[in-house]
Amino acid sequence: MGEYFYIMIGSLLGAMGYALLVKASVKSLCPIFIVSTLGAVVYCVCDSFGFSVFAANMFSAFVVCALSEISARIWRMPALVIMFPSLIPLVPGRPLYLAVSNIINQNYAAAFDNGETTLLVASGMAGGKIISMVIFATVNTVILYIQKKRTKSK
Repeated sequence: MGEYFYIMIGSLLGAMGYALLVKASVKSLCPIFIVSTLGAVVYCVCDSFGFSVFAANMFSAFVVCALSEISARIWRMPALVIMFPSLIPLVPGRPLYLAVSNIINQNYAAAFDNGETTLLVASGMAGGKIISMVIFATVNTVILYIQKKRTKSK
């Protein structure tokens, strides 16, 4: 339980640190706080249920991207301003570092394991983001089509 608390706090601090580093507006800090924390919660829930690294990161990235789109409409700002800082904590930095370190130390079996983890996490993040973007693009197209039909019928 304590490990998940540290994951959520680390996720929050990582997202806020990146947002401040890229000089995100003060207005965007609240949605970044909410979205990154909920993304970490989803990751922790998936991890506690025994999901694979790929699935946990895919669901977490999906939730982050979906909530970024929703938050962007609520706070009237681009979704990417919320999405990128909120996705940063999901980036597999430690396994990538360990993979490169093990390659340098000629420990190829450990390097392969860490490289595999890195690729699974990155693939899961990409998959979750793509699924979210496809769903929101489809919903947006349908809404625009309905609005266009209503204006023509009046």
